[in-house]
Amino acid sequence: MYISQNSVSSLINPYRVLFAVLFVFLFWQYSPSQSRAEEITTVAQFSVPLPKVRTISPEQILQQSLKTTYDNARFLTVVNTTEKISHTNLELFCLAKNIYHEAANQSSVGKIAVAQVTLNRTTSPKFAGDICSVVFARNQFSWANDHNKRWSHPNNSQWDDSMNIARDVLEGKRVKGMEHALYFHEYQIRPKWKNRARLAKIGDHIFYR
Repeated sequence: MYISQNSVSSLINPYRVLFAVLFVFLFWQYSPSQSRAEEITTVAQFSVPLPKVRTISPEQILQQSLKTTYDNARFLTVVNTTEKISHTNLELFCLAKNIYHEAANQSSVGKIAVAQVTLNRTTSPKFAGDICSVVFARNQFSWANDHNKRWSHPNNSQWDDSMNIARDVLEGKRVKGMEHALYFHEYQIRPKWKNRARLAKIGDHIFYR
């Protein structure tokens, strides 16, 4: 069968057109994808790194919780704090003795407040630097002037209570508002003190800073 040149050309031309359309289509599909890939690469290269997430330890969470509780507590409320005091068994004994002789018949708040005065003095330049030296300082706590009482070991429920209070205070228990208390006396006594700010009366004792 004879096929003329014009007939062949007429058959090839549609294929050429189809090929050209396919080429343009593929080129159009490729170009945006490449641009997007280049754009993503550029953003990845120049983007600002995300800040590191700060991890909070359980101890930090507890400290923040105790601080919040303390800040929100009312004046003269007993609260737990993170103010733990490193101590020896002898210092525990001296603190308990001061609580026992000064506040054995007082409430728990009164006992803790007396213990706080004792601890506050250990960090004050006006007094000695450890618990036993503070307790046995001359003419500070009247019972300690009697040397026979200093190392006697009571054996009753009030002593047990004083020891428990001493442990609690050394572990961080405090009375809100007694942070700067350095002095106290029984309410019947009229000491010749000057320039000492009164903080509160707790039971039979009046406390000053």
